[in-house]
Amino acid sequence: MTLSRHLLFTWLLATLTTLSLHGADLSGKWTSEFDSQIGLQKYVFEFEMDGDKLTGTASYDHSMGKGTATLQAIELEGDKVSFTEPLEAQGMKLTITYEGTLAAQEMKLSRHVGDFATEQIVAKRAPIPHVDAQGRWVAPHPERNIPILPALAAPEDTSFYAERDVPHGKVEIVRYPLSAGGDKQMHVYTPPGYNPDDSATRYPVLYLNHGGGENDSHWTESGKTNYILDNLIADGLARPMIVVMPDTSGVVSGNVPQLGEDDACTTEYLQDILPYVDSHYRTDPRRESRAVAGLSMGGFVTLNTGFSHLETFGELYVYSSGYWPTMVEQFEQNFAPILNDPAINEKFYIPIYFGVGETDIAMVNSMKTEAVFARHGIRRYSVLSSHGHEWLNWRRYLHQTAQIMFPANR
Repeated sequence: MTLSRHLLFTWLLATLTTLSLHGADLSGKWTSEFDSQIGLQKYVFEFEMDGDKLTGTASYDHSMGKGTATLQAIELEGDKVSFTEPLEAQGMKLTITYEGTLAAQEMKLSRHVGDFATEQIVAKRAPIPHVDAQGRWVAPHPERNIPILPALAAPEDTSFYAERDVPHGKVEIVRYPLSAGGDKQMHVYTPPGYNPDDSATRYPVLYLNHGGGENDSHWTESGKTNYILDNLIADGLARPMIVVMPDTSGVVSGNVPQLGEDDACTTEYLQDILPYVDSHYRTDPRRESRAVAGLSMGGFVTLNTGFSHLETFGELYVYSSGYWPTMVEQFEQNFAPILNDPAINEKFYIPIYFGVGETDIAMVNSMKTEAVFARHGIRRYSVLSSHGHEWLNWRRYLHQTAQIMFPANR
């Protein structure tokens, strides 16, 4: 290994270590209700993160009164969190100490009230309101041109794909005809409340593609797509959408296509999959209401099909994928007319997303492919997560990106 490569590897390792230690997100509002020696207590904790600096307040409502306290000694290391709350009660000054663990949506804390009492409490992250006055889902910051990417769920967090007591969508297996003859199978998720007879309501569509050696069932069986969407929709964090998961085995190509020369997968999408879905489901067929995403081999569908047909797809998401380093130059040459388009960023309703794990076999492919977009000034979301080429990551990427898909104010 040359000195420059050694230095780069050392820097990357240090960066990844820092990301794994400090990747938890404490910012925002957290609510907690719990019984105590003085009865029911209601709390709202609010934290702000400015680089390494943490500040926060606690608003409380209990039998001894209401008020707000400035939190002190706030520390966050990995998933470990601690802070203190000053308290004045009946002429006494006390310090309430909190310590516990932080996950994506909740904190489990031990609450020590001086030497008098200890309670085990749970504080849940308050949902960010994403609904406007007309009940439509909008981006968290409508005044911004680009929505903020939510924090990636922690590796140990399984709550976001748990089967919760919320309204559930429907997953069905359907067969669609091929223009070349015969038919194929796909899985289709429709959100809670979907009514095929309601002609007034139209839904955006996410075309979600599996990896090599898999089929159309894997995004629901292993990826828990239906539960991820059910939970996000119930929490107001994702727009109700249809998710189409076709079987692209045998037609996806890892080679770089020539513009205007569609590969077999792109041809099947344009001639068979999209026409079937738009004619059998209550879809919004506009390009801004179509997204394509895929993991590993399915990432080539995003790149080969989605990027070459921006007149058809408005949002692109690449999970653990990218061209082989030996093909990157060819990609840049073949796609030069699109890459060099001065209006290219206006054609993406959401910046293209690249998510890959630090030990992922596709990490180099992903980074080198993303670098092409960077060289041409194309806006991107770039996520380097922990772990590797596995469902632990792909579920997290879907959960993260579903929260920014199809904002109604674009």
